[in-house]
Amino acid sequence: MKKTMLVLCMSILLVFVMAIPVSAGTYGDLTYEITDGKVTITDCSESVTGEMIIPETIEGYPVTEIGNEAFYNCNGLTNVTIPNSVMKIGYGSFEFCRGLTGILIPNSVTEIGNHAFSECLSLTSVTIPDSVTEIGESVFSHCDSLTSVTIPNSVTHIGSSAFSDCDSLTSVIIPNSVTEIGSYAFSYCDILTSVTIPNSVTRIGNNAFCASSITSVTIPNSVTEIGNYAFCYCYALTNVTISDSVTKIGESAFSYCHSLTSVTIPDSVTKIGSNAFSYCDSLISVTIPNSITEIGEYVFRDCTSLTSVTIPDSVTEIEFSAFGNCDSLTSVTIPNSVTEIGESAFSYCHSLTSVTRPD
Repeated sequence: MKKTMLVLCMSILLVFVMAIPVSAGTYGDLTYEITDGKVTITDCSESVTGEMIIPETIEGYPVTEIGNEAFYNCNGLTNVTIPNSVMKIGYGSFEFCRGLTGILIPNSVTEIGNHAFSECLSLTSVTIPDSVTEIGESVFSHCDSLTSVTIPNSVTHIGSSAFSDCDSLTSVIIPNSVTEIGSYAFSYCDILTSVTIPNSVTRIGNNAFCASSITSVTIPNSVTEIGNYAFCYCYALTNVTISDSVTKIGESAFSYCHSLTSVTIPDSVTKIGSNAFSYCDSLISVTIPNSITEIGEYVFRDCTSLTSVTIPDSVTEIEFSAFGNCDSLTSVTIPNSVTEIGESAFSYCHSLTSVTRPD
């Protein structure tokens, strides 16, 4: 037993010793550590200005990693060349480099940490290499000058807030490799007018395109769920095509889409979240499929241009204020299947003159 414990303690000690940097030092404006024959850039002087070329080797060892927050807040840095030896760009490594206009990411990089280039206000374009499989959380968020981005076919996941608040981004093509668009991924991209969502995507996350300027969107056959607030506050959105693979439209998914004039909800949809189309004040017509059993709270509230609606025989419940404040609604047909109509379901529908219920 004592021998076993001794071996275990020696093993733990060996691991601990191996984890200690062999050496550490400075290289110009850079601070680095060497561990297991590999160099990690750990820091850079915040007074650095102009172009930075990160060396491929230091002390004869390859530079393989740019550490967490290594260049954080280096505002005077304008351009960075990363050598082919680097495999990882750490968390927040270039965050708040507000003067950075260009960055060359080599094909050797397989991992880009969360917030890596967040708040790089002057960065105008970026090409992500084929070696990267995931764009993490807030990697390019608040890159105000970013006009174009190339996402390679290797990427399978676009993380939450990955490109949020990129005020100059006008269009984006998402490759066929991507299966999920994370929450807030392209939210508040004020002039983003065009986006292509490929057939590989199965889920569009909460707030994914919230408050962007996209004018039309086609939800492909691969998508089963549209997240809460996914397209809310998309004031310029005039047309949306929802494929028959979608089973759920999340809460407030299209709320405040003031330019949306019509929408067809496919038979595959079984759940429409509350407020899904509320305040779509240009919405004239809507088709509710036979797959829907309940029309939830506020789903069409303040759709002030909606003139008529036919509720299918599948619906059993119309919930609170589902059609509240639909000022232009003149007629509605409520099927015998409906057993419960919630309070204020048709409140303030001042033009409603005909309510039909079949015999």
